[in-house]
Amino acid sequence: MILETTFLIDFMQGKAAATAKLSELEKQDEPLMVAAPTIHELWRGIIALEKSAQQHRLKALLQSVIVLPMDAQTAERSGKIEGMLIKQGNTIEVEDCMIAGIALHHDHPILTRDKDFRLIEGLEVISY
Repeated sequence: MILETTFLIDFMQGKAAATAKLSELEKQDEPLMVAAPTIHELWRGIIALEKSAQQHRLKALLQSVIVLPMDAQTAERSGKIEGMLIKQGNTIEVEDCMIAGIALHHDHPILTRDKDFRLIEGLEVISY
């Protein structure tokens, strides 16, 4: 299961739904993953919003998950996703296209509350 940025932000903020979902996944012994662009988004937010107290918590969290990298294959897939969305008249954040490309390449669902991911054909999206 790929933990998307919105889920991780909610978890780090102590939101009950995210905390309960993570506990459920851990009980199911579900492998927890993060796509590399999520790390970018989280660090961007921590620095831009001057949330320095969250830096240690983020580092600890990232040590407990599998990080899925962005490589040539996933970059191609994410570029195709973004291109198709543009052709359809839809736009979403570039990082979200990258996360989706990584998820589709590795055939893993994404855990998120971000409805934009539902625009991506073939992507399994799990809400909380």
